[in-house]
Amino acid sequence: MIMGKVNIVYIGIIREITGKSSEEVGISGPVKVREVLSTLSRQYGNRFSDELWPEKEDPDRSPYQFLVNGKNIWSLNGWDTEVRDGDSLLISIPISGG
Repeated sequence: MIMGKVNIVYIGIIREITGKSSEEVGISGPVKVREVLSTLSRQYGNRFSDELWPEKEDPDRSPYQFLVNGKNIWSLNGWDTEVRDGDSLLISIPISGG
């Protein structure tokens, strides 16, 4: 039963893979970031998951940044960070200025 929606925003190659700049994903209450990403991996297939997790021997490591409502998940609870109805999850290549 879907109880809410999370807005997923894609930046970089992952945007090309999904063919979308953003989308809403239905959730059944608070869910962990790892669960949302697992759902998206099933939806978009190997190219999506291979891009996010290129090091198969260390599946918790990704070159991408994941921000929930503008906060890096690693400053929260990592993959176990919860998202709730109305939250935003940004998936982006690391960006640095200079």
